[in-house]
Amino acid sequence: YSQVKGTKVPNIQPGTQIEESLMKEYTNDFNGAFNVTEFNTHKGQLVACAKIDISPILIMARVEEFTPLQGAIISGLFNGLQKN
Repeated sequence: YSQVKGTKVPNIQPGTQIEESLMKEYTNDFNGAFNVTEFNTHKGQLVACAKIDISPILIMARVEEFTPLQGAIISGLFNGLQKN
């Protein structure tokens, strides 16, 4: 597992046990190209699971809102990144 941080230039770092346990916690949610797992509107916390081919991606973000249009656009991007 790897961790990507950075605002303009991504900085890839080796994952820690925290990332490994998070990935295991959400293993069953990596069933499609993009899936919003949790969204807390009061705290603005979003958790989404995505896959590019067989590589799982866990997205954790702070956003004010997450509209169906935003979800459709991101879902379309991940669907477009699939091999088939």
